[in-house]
Amino acid sequence: MLFISISSSSICQTQIENLIFEGSGIQGIAYSGAIYELEKAGITVNIKKVGGTSDGAITALMVSLGYTSSEIYEIISSTKFQSFNDGQFIFIGGIYRMNNRFGWYRIDSFNKWLEKIISNKTHNADMTFAELKKMDLKAKK
Repeated sequence: MLFISISSSSICQTQIENLIFEGSGIQGIAYSGAIYELEKAGITVNIKKVGGTSDGAITALMVSLGYTSSEIYEIISSTKFQSFNDGQFIFIGGIYRMNNRFGWYRIDSFNKWLEKIISNKTHNADMTFAELKKMDLKAKK
């Protein structure tokens, strides 16, 4: 379940520097709305670190790359997530991949989707965390 509570008095007294996004399945689309409210309150300019799990990690990636809330919403709402189910030989192939490749699906389409998200902001689909840290992506919004 996703809960965000921000009051104007607490914003003035506290500078938020870290954002953590939990994995929340399809509810992850709500993160773009939460980020929008943080942008409106001027909080995102102070963010120094982001992190997350599952779909929260994808949101954290987009925030770290400098995507705005409206860009995140557009990406998430236009993505056909069922296209990530790219395994062959559904049952037998899934069991083989689970035992030998540590996942039910091949994730080729998911990797291409993430590469596009990264390269759209950095022009480098193979960017490392070290390279990302060196870039000032907030200035490129």
